[in-house]
Amino acid sequence: MTMPFTWSAEIAARAAALDAEVEALRSRPLTPAALRSLIAWLRLQHVYNSNAIEGNTLTLSETKVIVEDGLTVGGKSLREHAEAVNLAAAVDYILGLARAEDPPVDAALIRNLHLLVLRDINRDEAGRYRQEPVRISGSSYPTTEPLHLEEAMNEFDEWLTTEPEPRNAVLRAAIAHTWLVNIHPFIDGNGRVARLTMNILLLRAGYPLATIRKEDRPRYYDALERSHAGDLSEWVTLLAERVTDSIREYRRAQDEAERAEGPVTSLSQRYRETQAGPPPDYLMWHGVLPGRGGSACPCLQRQSQPRGSGATAGVGAPTSDTAGVAGGMAWAAQLPRTGPDSRRHAHHHTDCGIAESAALFGRRQDDDRDRQPPRSPGIAAMARGDSNARPLPGLARRG
Repeated sequence: MTMPFTWSAEIAARAAALDAEVEALRSRPLTPAALRSLIAWLRLQHVYNSNAIEGNTLTLSETKVIVEDGLTVGGKSLREHAEAVNLAAAVDYILGLARAEDPPVDAALIRNLHLLVLRDINRDEAGRYRQEPVRISGSSYPTTEPLHLEEAMNEFDEWLTTEPEPRNAVLRAAIAHTWLVNIHPFIDGNGRVARLTMNILLLRAGYPLATIRKEDRPRYYDALERSHAGDLSEWVTLLAERVTDSIREYRRAQDEAERAEGPVTSLSQRYRETQAGPPPDYLMWHGVLPGRGGSACPCLQRQSQPRGSGATAGVGAPTSDTAGVAGGMAWAAQLPRTGPDSRRHAHHHTDCGIAESAALFGRRQDDDRDRQPPRSPGIAAMARGDSNARPLPGLARRG
């Protein structure tokens, strides 16, 4: 089959470079949450812009309210609402087929896309080839006559399903889009269906959704006008730019996801480090304890010595969990009873798993309080109704 389109070698090289960029994206897959967020953003962009190119007056925020929130917008026609809802459903349809090999991208699938785009707008024509001649708005290019539509679509279908060249996804998507627009098989919705067909070819090749923007409309129409004569260079250039935009958004989503995971990864790494051994700041603190001669906490020694090494359990060389607890408690008995050092070491032992030493500090401090001279019962005893309570100086017993 002779393909009716050409492009320059420079364009082919640029398209090939995009294939390489998409392949590089696969080395940094998105998290499920980041992927859902990116797809939702690209989906909304496509629905808004693709409809706006065809004259829909909904803004981006109004499109979001209708498509994502299920609400209506005052002052907008029912048709514009239906165009947004229908195109969103069609985008969801091709997204669902992105990783599938069946059904193939062929004339039947294209008719299904048109059925989704025009449902509740023109039910008689939705999914059917037109029965009357049409013209492309703003173009002098003659579309295919209704009597020859079936033949033209069969030829297009044969290329879609059997012709492997070109293998590059961007070139193939550009050809499919232009070929379908040139045939103009439907009474309405040809541009939207062509852009959907273009995108399902990109999706199945691993590309993200590409969106021709509303601002591109003059350039887009001019590129399509040139493509009617067979030269796809302008159109492929525009499509490559919009594909690059989507790749850039994908990379931004990758970077944001990695930044969000950074604190979690850091905490996880610190947890693994503390499981393997105490953090360096604890080691440093133990080495400079005043009056301890640089002796290390037995729980640290326990982690550094192999089990069953024959060392004597106790301060300096416990060899089991039980001995480690005992050693930790014995060593803790030598520490200051109060003050920041004792609290810091208790916190350290909680981290190490020797909670007994932390409990020991609490008991020693309780003992200190118990050894303090008894206080006068004073007001507290009087409040309890203790008849033996001695009133504080200057206060007379009442009643």
